[in-house]
Amino acid sequence: MKKALVLTEGLLIYLHEAIVGELARELHEKSPIQYWLCDLATPLIVKRMQKWWGKHMKAANTRLQFAPAEGTRFFEPLGWREKEFHGLFESSLRIDRAMPFAWMFKFQMKLFPKRTQKQAAKWRAGVVLLERV
Repeated sequence: MKKALVLTEGLLIYLHEAIVGELARELHEKSPIQYWLCDLATPLIVKRMQKWWGKHMKAANTRLQFAPAEGTRFFEPLGWREKEFHGLFESSLRIDRAMPFAWMFKFQMKLFPKRTQKQAAKWRAGVVLLERV
């Protein structure tokens, strides 16, 4: 049997945590599915996005919901583990399309590396490749 990949980019953030958990269990039950690619953001990022786009979200009768505090570890008891994580900030630098104020973050990282890394973890967002356990 061939290996399958499921792609849910742009979807999970709109779902309630219980629904994401149910989806994770159901995908795990399908043995050909070996990998799952999704995007993930921290609660702080989702809160900020909701603030920025709140009016538009309300007009569309939707809201941002899924942002597990434990990050990719949310998926571990459901049969999935992080294989790769590609951070949006790091990827933006790699492809020379830096996010606004990236220069300030890089400067801060040189002055206060430990503190900046701790702060960056609260703002972690990216694309995750999960693999079946």
